[in-house]
Amino acid sequence: MSCIDNYKDLCIDIETQQCIVEDIEKELKQLGKLIHGPKDITGIDYSRGPSGSTIQIPLDRIIDRAQRITKRLNVEQEILQSKIETKKKIEEKLKELKGLDAKVVHMRDIQGKELKDIAEVLGYSYQYVKEISARNKPTFNILTTEN
Repeated sequence: MSCIDNYKDLCIDIETQQCIVEDIEKELKQLGKLIHGPKDITGIDYSRGPSGSTIQIPLDRIIDRAQRITKRLNVEQEILQSKIETKKKIEEKLKELKGLDAKVVHMRDIQGKELKDIAEVLGYSYQYVKEISARNKPTFNILTTEN
């Protein structure tokens, strides 16, 4: 799998992770509504049993569920933040490349071209493009060797 495929997958992972975090936040908000109850009720008649479509969940169960959801939310937010930081590192590494090096890396990793095709397009020898490519390892290799 090429560097750019990994980068694209990472971007999709970030979007997916953001959806997960948003969904958990919505669930937590709904539990908050259960704790505080409906706002339009001004009085409750306790002489009769529950009626209608009200949900009867003990408060301790709601609080326990809210705590578990909050822990999960924290974990998912950390995962999201980690993925965003990795994306930024990759983008920074790509920005560090200048001139011909940047063109070669872009064509190799982003466009997926072979070195002989890059040499032909840029008007350089295959050997020279190969040397440039060798000194500019794929972005993901650079990131993993620095950590």
